[in-house]
Amino acid sequence: MMFHVFVIVFLTGGVWADSSLLPDNYQKHIRPEPDGEGGGPLRVGVGWHVGRIHEVNINDMTVTMTVRVGIAWMESRMIYNGESHTGDHEKLLPLDLGFLPKIWKPDLFYLDTVDIKRFSMVEDVAGVWLMKNNTIYFSFLVKITQDCPMHFGSYPFDVQHCTMTLTSYEYNAEELLLYWLPEGVTTSHRVHSHLPGYTLDVLPTNLTKHHWCRNCLLEPSSAATSVLRLKRHFSAYLLAVYVPSSLLVAVAWVSFFWPPEPLPGRTALVITALLTLVSTFVAARQSSPETDYVKAIDVWFFVCLCLNVFCLFQFAVIITLRRRQKAVTPETGKSKSMIGGTAALVASRSAQNDAHLSRAQRWEAITELASKILLPIIFLLFNIIYWPYFLVSTDHNHIEEDIYE
Repeated sequence: MMFHVFVIVFLTGGVWADSSLLPDNYQKHIRPEPDGEGGGPLRVGVGWHVGRIHEVNINDMTVTMTVRVGIAWMESRMIYNGESHTGDHEKLLPLDLGFLPKIWKPDLFYLDTVDIKRFSMVEDVAGVWLMKNNTIYFSFLVKITQDCPMHFGSYPFDVQHCTMTLTSYEYNAEELLLYWLPEGVTTSHRVHSHLPGYTLDVLPTNLTKHHWCRNCLLEPSSAATSVLRLKRHFSAYLLAVYVPSSLLVAVAWVSFFWPPEPLPGRTALVITALLTLVSTFVAARQSSPETDYVKAIDVWFFVCLCLNVFCLFQFAVIITLRRRQKAVTPETGKSKSMIGGTAALVASRSAQNDAHLSRAQRWEAITELASKILLPIIFLLFNIIYWPYFLVSTDHNHIEEDIYE
């Protein structure tokens, strides 16, 4: 209902305004006293509605969104008895926007805002209302580019937390105290369709204090904090990155089941799979955030590359064992023994050659069998550790009581 009245005022440009609401000696640069009495902070209600998130920039670490901000405060110096609150304006009486520059306003702003733009058509997209108890409600629409420090250690399973903090620059917590309006912090039901790469959640709001620095002259100011949680969708990465790289590892593993004779063909197959895996890794790195630390996707590719390289080392061992077998074949042993000249020497060397040949054949069989079993087990154990570790949310809902710049 509040939003519908908001839109009507945009179209009509305000319904009612009266300069007699303010006394002749009114000074808009002086903060109003709470309930007309001296002492104590002035309570200012705040709340905002995230209508749309336009962009999540992982390189600049910013989030651009459209936000409708609502601010309410009591102006005890106004001369008004509530007689105009009738009919459709029983709760909120629309005022003309020209009334706003004539009165005191809280100097609230969002911390860590990179850019902010106000919307305007015929007039500014904003509205001012008056309540019976001399409370002014001011709402406006802005496009905010908010700084959002991100960490990509779990990329592409990362969960980012963007903190929105509204506070006062001039007034400290002893002069101006923020509280949440009933609307609090909300999001549009269409925001998820406008943000296909993430799931957006609003964590519980918090009222705290913002310290400008440690041991500085400025006193801490009251602050209203909300955290937007952006959880990345990783289903596309499964189809484009993880499944193909897993198949390339499987191709290298399946080559162990080929007959050992065509070793050049097995080697060419694994090298092709390795080069394809490297190309996939390079493409994934180009589309991922640039960081100076290792990400989850880097760990995945590192293990996949190591397993493929392991296949090449296995083939090198097999080739070495085969060369030894050829060097000690019975024909070679016999030709060498004929040169020796004695039957005893021939028999001794033949027995040694048979022993070396049997040992080389046994090690070849062990290497082939161990490779068939060891590589799948290593890859399976890696998956058992990798997926639970990075899929477990590292979500922190706790917000520090004191916020420092």
